[in-house]
Amino acid sequence: MRFWTWLIVRLLLALVLVGWVYSYLFLPSSGEREFRRTLEALKKVDSIHFSLMGDVPAQHSEQQADLVCSDDSFRRQTHIIAHQEGKDYSVDMETVRTGGKDYQLQPNGTWKRGYSGMESAKATCQKLAQGAANWIVPDFAELLQHSVIEKGSKKTLNGDVCREWLVTYRRGMTLDHRSICIGVNDHLPREVIDPGTATRWVYAFNIPTQIEAPTNLVPEPVTDTYRPPAPTLTLSDEKDDR
Repeated sequence: MRFWTWLIVRLLLALVLVGWVYSYLFLPSSGEREFRRTLEALKKVDSIHFSLMGDVPAQHSEQQADLVCSDDSFRRQTHIIAHQEGKDYSVDMETVRTGGKDYQLQPNGTWKRGYSGMESAKATCQKLAQGAANWIVPDFAELLQHSVIEKGSKKTLNGDVCREWLVTYRRGMTLDHRSICIGVNDHLPREVIDPGTATRWVYAFNIPTQIEAPTNLVPEPVTDTYRPPAPTLTLSDEKDDR
């Protein structure tokens, strides 16, 4: 009886060991599985709100933006305090894009048509839908290939519970570390902290957002394209009598 009991125990231990080795070698880690879920979840978003804060010795920067995929629109507000020669200089910028037109806020509170310099919301949303690299969220496909992902603890941000994932990414000869907190229910990123660039991103997704064109526009100059004919030409169809 003891022999058979010991044999069964050994067989069970062997099966557990084989299962552990198989999962370690062939199955993705919990971090990899979560990042793949995030890639799929990002393909289905329609709107993104984010706030960004960065602090480096030369300047402090804050930014808030909304991007809506369904109507190719975005709104971005930027506040920068530059530290130069013991003095602080403040810069505020606001840009709106909607209806295929870009608007920039002027210092006097009016708006002016002008090129924003930002990638269109439509182009950004296409990259999200394809799982391709983009400027608004981390490149999760790249992180899956070249990072070590460690599971962290849960926390609550703006009423949503997310789990931190500690990412170590090799960039050239250096190691890049960042913390990414992903929603436990929808698998979308809630927070990204990058100590290397001293930045913190906070996200909210699929919040009903409407971005409208500003009404107090600076009048655009009227361009007169009419040019009078040269003196040697005539506008008459009549032929001279000879």
